[in-house]
Formats: sequence, C-alpha cells, structure tokens
Amino acid sequence: MSKKIGVFIGRCQPFHNGHRAIIKQMTEECDKSLVLLGSVNKCRTIKNPYTYHERKDKILSEFSDVTIYPLNDYLYRDDLWLKEVHNILDEYPTNAIRLYAHMKPDNQYLEWFAEYKYVEVLSGSNDNGTKIRESLFLQGLMPKEVQEEWDYYQNEKKLFESYPFKDTLQFNCADALVYNDYIDSILLIKRKHAPGKDTWALPGGFKNNNETFYECAVRELLEETGLKVKNVIGVDYVEDKIFDSPLRNVGGILRNTNCVMFETYINFENDVKLKPADDAAELKWFRVDDIMNNINMFHDHRDIISEMMGRHPKYAVHNPKYL
Repeated sequence: MSKKIGVFIGRCQPFHNGHRAIIKQMTEECDKSLVLLGSVNKCRTIKNPYTYHERKDKILSEFSDVTIYPLNDYLYRDDLWLKEVHNILDEYPTNAIRLYAHMKPDNQYLEWFAEYKYVEVLSGSNDNGTKIRESLFLQGLMPKEVQEEWDYYQNEKKLFESYPFKDTLQFNCADALVYNDYIDSILLIKRKHAPGKDTWALPGGFKNNNETFYECAVRELLEETGLKVKNVIGVDYVEDKIFDSPLRNVGGILRNTNCVMFETYINFENDVKLKPADDAAELKWFRVDDIMNNINMFHDHRDIISEMMGRHPKYAVHNPKYL
C-alpha cells in the first residue's frame, strides 16, 4: 500500500483550535503531513497580522513532525495560485494525497482539487479567525504596525457611520506606476503613515471631484516624488487599469484604484533628482524582480504591478527568504 500524504492548506491568521483539530486528525491518520501556509508574500495587515515565520514557528511548536511549505497569494490570478499549489504537491503520488479541511463558504477553493481524496474534519470548535483577530485588536494585543492600521480604519468607519447607503460607500484613488526601462525598475515610496506605515507602495492617493483618475495619478506622483510626467520628453503614458476587487478591502472602506502606467528611459540617477514629500517617507527605484519577491509591499500593490507588467513572483518554496 502507498503511504498516505495528508495536506492542509490555510493562512492560520491566527493559528486556532479549528486548525489544531484538522492537523491533529491528519497527523494521526497519515504517514506524512504537509501544511501549505498561505499569504506568505503579504505585508502585515488587519487580515494577515502575522508573518510566515511567526505562524510557521507556532505550528511547529505544537506539531513538530509536519512539513510546512510557504505559499504565495495572487489576489487577481487564481490560476497562478493553483499552479503554485500543484508545484508543491506534484512531487507526491496523486492517489496518496488526502486533503484535510472543514468546508466553509469562504474556502470554495477546495472544490478545485477534485483529483485528491477529500477528508472533512468536524472539529467541534466554533473558532473563527475574523472574530479572534477582532478580539485581539480590541484588547490591543496585535503587532504594533497592524494595531495602528486597525485604529485608523476604526476612526474612518466612525466618520461615515451615519452614511445611509453602506453598500455603495467606496473611495476612488489613483496610483502611478513609473517603469524605468533603463534600469528595469519601478519608482516606489515608503509610506509615512498608517495604513501600511513603512511598507513600499506605488505613489498615489484619493481622487478629487474636479479631476480624472489620470490627473489624480499625475498630481500624486508630483506631490510625493517631485516627478513631473505631463508633457515631459522621455516619460510616456502606456496604459491604465482599474482595480476594484472587493478583496481590496482589508478593514476599512473599499478603495477602488486606477493604476496609471508610465514608461521612461531617463537616467534618473544623473539627469533628474527626486525627493520624497507629502505622504512619502522615502523613495527608491526597485528592480521588478525584487518587487515581485523580496520587498515588503503595501497591501495589493505587488499584485497590481504584476498585472500591469505581466511579471509574477517566483514560487515561495524557491525563495530563500522562507527557508
């Protein structure tokens, strides 16, 4: 008989009794147990407050015999996420794999793995990750970066609590993606304030009533970096795209953003001096490969750049930062 390979896929934000019950049953019934730990390429947010290594260490402290694999998120590309999962599991015989989980409305991805035997686990636990996170935030027990973000969004909600049409309340924003073909790099700012304080992001901000998305992106770029792109020789508009997935909402009011892409061949190191201002604490050119794999990026900005550039992260198991 072939060995049974147990597989559990989850974010574990945080690791709670429901997860424990699944892994416990899996380790008792299988010869080898794998945990595919998701969202490893995301910065700390209200939804993902703990790093990959913090979650990995917590699981291993209770289940030392499991093998943990890091798994990237791809907010706009389920097909890439699925390929990454298969990259991990394809080294094991398909008929040996047992997928352990508890089916809930928000994990319909389990239906994508019909080739594996599914094992439903009824843990008896009523633990809910969202409610646990909320309780920890209310007690002030979360990491400082995300506690500040939580407080920011709570204050934001209070400002609009009397708004009568909750389902239509959304903000419009624009971001500027400036790609320098000369050095295969993109200009990023380090955010000065919550949300996302100290993470790297595309320059951008809220759209005013008297401007278009394009005009907003141009204005924000100038305000935060000093870079003027309008009517400047050597800086060309390429395209723009709206990002309005409900999944962009990580705790406050949904922000829809239009990413406006510019391409340039100017040698900025010698020809143009840029300076961070407004909401930018720092600014820097980062190579696209580093943005995809190594930089602590704000919320979904890595995903936005990936979609705009057609460049994607390497599989997390091939990234040395997750060893």
